[in-house]
Amino acid sequence: MTNRQVFAWAGFSLELPADWNLSVAHGDTDAGTIAFADLRLGPLEVRWQSGGQAGLARRLRRLVGKMRRLRAKVTAVAGRESAWEFDHGDRWIVLLHIARRLYEISGPAGGPTAAEILASFTDAQNAELYRWRVYGIDAAVPAKWQLKKISLLPGASRLEFQPGWLSRSRLQTGSWSMADRLLGDASLEAWATAKLPLVAAHPGGRWESRGAGVFFCVAPGRWPGNTAQALALWRNRGNNCIVWLHTNMPRGRSVLAKRLLGLFLEGRVAGAGQ
Repeated sequence: MTNRQVFAWAGFSLELPADWNLSVAHGDTDAGTIAFADLRLGPLEVRWQSGGQAGLARRLRRLVGKMRRLRAKVTAVAGRESAWEFDHGDRWIVLLHIARRLYEISGPAGGPTAAEILASFTDAQNAELYRWRVYGIDAAVPAKWQLKKISLLPGASRLEFQPGWLSRSRLQTGSWSMADRLLGDASLEAWATAKLPLVAAHPGGRWESRGAGVFFCVAPGRWPGNTAQALALWRNRGNNCIVWLHTNMPRGRSVLAKRLLGLFLEGRVAGAGQ
């Protein structure tokens, strides 16, 4: 595929035409559904479900057997273990078992083919960090952290993560479109100081330049339960957007926060399939 984009979500990634947009996103790293669409064709969907390897393998065999009994055209995918493709009229369907996940990927005839999607599809279940990449966002997040909120509004996208419901740690990442209009001639630091409530609320915070972006740090207070906050920003000129990462973590997670912010500003995501 030419003019393509890389999309990464919940421990897997794939390449799509650049003009396809995310239309559905729900679930978590255990199970969920995402769908992409353009203006001409039906959606391309990815569904996933986690479980024990033996149980998922049995379920895959049952589904393949069912499709054969229905006299559907069933083909083993060359070069992929435990992968089967079905011809379903004007759509294709692929079932793919990798470790503790069973994927169902389906797409419209006339769009990206099953072979093209599978050639770019990577799974990173065993990685320490998962890569999340959508609408300019590109961040590394601990694999075991849970996706709590999704907001994909025109011009402003945001994902929020948390280790668990009772944890005080938070990680948010997002992007703002039309960076050229937002910034004008201002630097990222000057713009954030003037426009972002977090920066205005902490006049004692410290700014640093790091890699391709800037970094704003607020030390934790004296009271128990207070957290340290950090905000990283960089300008993605290719997508004309400002990409940001905000961590809010107790003092004991300072090493993790620094690592995630460093990876974000350096533009690298360690251990999560490219």
